[in-house]
Amino acid sequence: MEAACVGFDVSVSVTGIEMYFENKWLLLFAAVLAVLLEIWLARGERWWPGLLLPGAVLLWTVGGFLVSYGMARAFLEKIGISGLMLVQLLLRNNLPTLALLAVYALCRWRRRRGLRRARELDSMRVDDL
Repeated sequence: MEAACVGFDVSVSVTGIEMYFENKWLLLFAAVLAVLLEIWLARGERWWPGLLLPGAVLLWTVGGFLVSYGMARAFLEKIGISGLMLVQLLLRNNLPTLALLAVYALCRWRRRRGLRRARELDSMRVDDL
């Protein structure tokens, strides 16, 4: 069952409704924008703003997964999709979450390393006096 809309193609699959953007540049722009936003949020002093975007993406994919599984439970059981396949599907759909968490971890690690170096330089300056 296929339907075309302006800007994206909507197709129904086993997991529910999946949208595939016809304009790959728009998808690339959205991904770059999300990474830049994540870098900006993760470089701050507080730790929690950097986790907002990965958390939102995680909630979005888990919510979509629960809705599609709840609506299509009888169909999925009829064609024989197991729980392991559903977990694999959930992990595949959370690849953007994992990528944003990797960006967050890298930014926080670099920030922590910079603060440690600044502390070491301050202690060396004090020792030099």
